[in-house]
Amino acid sequence: KYLSIYLSIYLSIYLSIYLSIYLSIYLSIYLSIYLSIYLSIYHDVRVTVLHPKTSGEMPISLEVIFVLTMVGTSGMALIRADNCASSETCLATNRMTFPWRSARLPSFIVPEHYHLNIHVDFATQTFKGQVKILIAVTKCSRFIVLHSKNLNICEAFLEAIHTQKNISLQVLQAPKNEQVAFTSNTSLEAGRKYDLTIGYTAPLSTSFSGFYKVMLAATHFEPTSARKAFPCFDEPHMKALFSVTVVHSQQNYAISNMTSLLRADGLVEDHFLHSLKMSSYLVAFVVSDFASRSAMSTRGIKVRMTLWVRQDLVAIPNFESGAMENWGLITFRETSLLYDPETSTGLNKIWVTLVTAHEIAHQWFGNLVTMAWWNDIWLNEGFASYMEFVATNHLRPVLNQQFLQSSEFYQIRQMFDVISYSKGACILHMLHNLLTEPVFRSGIQSYLREHSYGNAQQDQLWQFTMLLSRHYLLHK
Repeated sequence: KYLSIYLSIYLSIYLSIYLSIYLSIYLSIYLSIYLSIYLSIYHDVRVTVLHPKTSGEMPISLEVIFVLTMVGTSGMALIRADNCASSETCLATNRMTFPWRSARLPSFIVPEHYHLNIHVDFATQTFKGQVKILIAVTKCSRFIVLHSKNLNICEAFLEAIHTQKNISLQVLQAPKNEQVAFTSNTSLEAGRKYDLTIGYTAPLSTSFSGFYKVMLAATHFEPTSARKAFPCFDEPHMKALFSVTVVHSQQNYAISNMTSLLRADGLVEDHFLHSLKMSSYLVAFVVSDFASRSAMSTRGIKVRMTLWVRQDLVAIPNFESGAMENWGLITFRETSLLYDPETSTGLNKIWVTLVTAHEIAHQWFGNLVTMAWWNDIWLNEGFASYMEFVATNHLRPVLNQQFLQSSEFYQIRQMFDVISYSKGACILHMLHNLLTEPVFRSGIQSYLREHSYGNAQQDQLWQFTMLLSRHYLLHK
């Protein structure tokens, strides 16, 4: 009796599982054949394939249809026609529809000039800011999307430059993509310029990115942390001018290019001259209470320094990276900048020399000409890594030879990505030797002139070097 009950239960379970698997496979094959025939007839069907960074239309192959059909509805959910990847992507924090789905910003809003005012309060470990961004509109739109992370936006308004009228805005935030949208009932006209003003507050960061405090208040924005300090178009190809004002107490100092002004409330405003056209990740400011010093270089250049802080080079306690090439204000880990002949070793001297040369090289390779997107980061780091050796060998040949004979130094270099830095430098070294010195130098100069204050991709570098190489061989 019990055996018959057991067998009946076993067989019913087995058959139900078998039939369900059989039917699912049969239906999947049937649907895939049907869709294949359908697509072979209507071969121009296009669907939107959603991607973590971008979404766009692309033709879908029969193999993709078959695989997606086999995996069932979970696979098909990845492909939709003009629908969002998920409700999180499309909904703002207030549950309203967010107007932009991609993690990359729209290209029809272009920043031209930021006017940034930052007021840091060490007592409360917070800062407040206001940024006014001059934007150019290349396509009619009812929204502006830019980056923002962990910022409490208090106000926002838009002024049309051509009419000087204010346009009311609604603020929508999408934390998943670290974006904020400003929507309006009034359409922004193509070919016009507008001033977008945003007021916000935020705590000083407890990490080593964004605007953070560790004995002093400093910034580190590369690659995507400028959005933690102010709302911005935080992509390397969206270059603009930056005018920065830092407000702080009289006990502190801010690195500035202009005379400090005493405010009526006893605070100090340091006004910086507007920057060159650059990417948002190169913006930097430091507030500290360190005293200043100055010295003359061997070439007769006056260098102003502070105890740990220098106007152009800043050694920051507990700095996460080895150094950061902010344009005009390079920040370093203390061990990457400070050298004491009485206590430091020869390897310390080599390290400080190479890192300093590396970051100065970035002022051209990375700052003047910036990669269009982060997949070409080697154009920054490979060039800087190669030029650090070229510069060191030119200025201190003996020191460079000591480096080449030292095996301990490579343990320090492990903090850097070997592909972006070392392999990139090796490629450039081989290219240098292949093309010869005059051709390589001429190609690099043309590359820098052509893309100054702009962006480049690696193919554009090869274009210059190959053209000059052919010219050199023809006239050799």
